[in-house]
Amino acid sequence: MCSARVARGAAGYVIVLETEIWPNFLREARRQDVPVLFVSGKISDRSFSRYQRYFGRVGFFLRPFLRSALGSASAFLMQSEKDAERIRALGAPGDRVSVSGNLKYDMELS
Repeated sequence: MCSARVARGAAGYVIVLETEIWPNFLREARRQDVPVLFVSGKISDRSFSRYQRYFGRVGFFLRPFLRSALGSASAFLMQSEKDAERIRALGAPGDRVSVSGNLKYDMELS
């Protein structure tokens, strides 16, 4: 189902606002050579504490699963250094993570 969705859109690239992590979609996009960019990425205190709790219970499974899924993305433009640290802690490749601020609100309108 993911395959058909990516192909049907004939996407040159995918931009995900904030941080919706869909592992199957990310893997399928990588399989079809469609770059995925996370823009204005944010991981709330609540979400991060949930991930930490899950890591404590099923980290042996969840850590490699997330590392593989996040490794499928081309770039993570996070809102803050705290968010960048969190996405790295979840398994995103450090060389693909940078801080760009909140692109929805930091734009200067003319």
